[in-house]
Amino acid sequence: MQWLWECTTITVCVHIKPCKGERNDTYRNLIILSKEVSELVGATNPVKIGKLLKDLQLTEEMKDKINKLRKHRELEEIQFEDYIGTKK
Repeated sequence: MQWLWECTTITVCVHIKPCKGERNDTYRNLIILSKEVSELVGATNPVKIGKLLKDLQLTEEMKDKINKLRKHRELEEIQFEDYIGTKK
């Protein structure tokens, strides 16, 4: 079980579709994300989004998934190309 101690990424379990009224904690509505990606999914402040993106290396597929999760939260999609200086 040595691999358990080598993991340094903090992960959180979040709802894919946020709970509005009645909770939906079914496995189909839950996803495990890194803490930073979870914060990015819910971020609305452009400065915070920029800070989070600076430290993340996201593929196009990851960017698409993040924006899909943001849509479920009725948040604007992130225009990743607007954040110059972020890792690619």
